[in-house]
Amino acid sequence: VFMEFARRYPRSQVSLNHVYNCRLLHKYSFPRLNVLFQCLDTTAFKGRQWNTFMEVYNIDRKLQPGCTFPAFSFPDVFDTSLSLADYKGRYLLVTIGSAGLDEYENGLLSRKELYDQYADKGFTMMDILLERNKEKMIKVIANYGIKWDLVSDCKYWDCYIVREWGIDHICQNFLLDREGKIIARNLSLGDLKKTMNDLK
Repeated sequence: VFMEFARRYPRSQVSLNHVYNCRLLHKYSFPRLNVLFQCLDTTAFKGRQWNTFMEVYNIDRKLQPGCTFPAFSFPDVFDTSLSLADYKGRYLLVTIGSAGLDEYENGLLSRKELYDQYADKGFTMMDILLERNKEKMIKVIANYGIKWDLVSDCKYWDCYIVREWGIDHICQNFLLDREGKIIARNLSLGDLKKTMNDLK
């Protein structure tokens, strides 16, 4: 219904508000959001709301399947700096979360099974955590027997990825190929297993 409205009124502030709110409320995947965005007459809009939307849109566009994942460097719990280049040659699942968050910790055992199943097939994982200190990270490793890398700059929501990668909600995940390109993002465990099986 709204697609038809946006096509008829591509310069309407109502059209922009709908697309803007769908992005901020995470109602649509990027491909669907992008179809809505293409209906707008972008010459009709200006101001803070438009600038904010375009900033978020352009960041999102660079983090879609087929794009190279942005370079990063974070310390692990032993203060060893780890970067994207360290994982070259392996499939990598990057999860952005926070220790103590139910959504994050509830998925740990399932992801541990996934790691154990595919670790010897060129697959590994890294969790980038938004934390204030390393105490919770260490507890996660101890309580769940985590074997993959947990990293954080301990700046919590002031971590640079929040703005530069448009991370405004957690948990998110990105599956990368052996060269660091995004294969898929925000996969469920079932879809992740299917994707890994298809990659073998």
